[in-house]
Amino acid sequence: MQQFGLGQISAPAFFTTTNFNVDLNGDLRLKNFSLEGGGRYYNESNDGSGDQRFRNNSNVDLNLSSRLTVWKSYFLTVYSTKRYNYGYTLANANPLILGAGFEKRFFKNKALSLSISANDLLDQGNNISRTVSGNTIIDSSSKQPTRVFFLGLSYNLSKFGGRSFPVNPD
Repeated sequence: MQQFGLGQISAPAFFTTTNFNVDLNGDLRLKNFSLEGGGRYYNESNDGSGDQRFRNNSNVDLNLSSRLTVWKSYFLTVYSTKRYNYGYTLANANPLILGAGFEKRFFKNKALSLSISANDLLDQGNNISRTVSGNTIIDSSSKQPTRVFFLGLSYNLSKFGGRSFPVNPD
């Protein structure tokens, strides 16, 4: 076979990438409580001709979130996400993300709300990726600040002045 480039790949070389993805979600909604959960499976296969074989990587994502009405206008939200990454050679490739929030609504029409929330309480957020180029595989991980705290104040303008203004969803 004839060598080209830097001698890394013998000609001819062919590579194929195959992706497979499955999602499953469900929810339960009661008067003062809601629960949502789901799962996702993703598989990526990279294959080269001849002796050019690459490691496959797959992900399993599981998530669960709930919202509880504590008392009339007080709400508590909790969520979690667990990711299992297979095929990567990186440390901390399987993060568990936990978050929580609290909200208080004001006025009779509950138009004003004050909320506080915290994301990634365990500080395990990361961003991993794989790049396949020729016969080279590069696994990379970037640490990003995902532990974030929010304080929010919002007012629903469609209920301004006690009058209800219809809002077109389009």
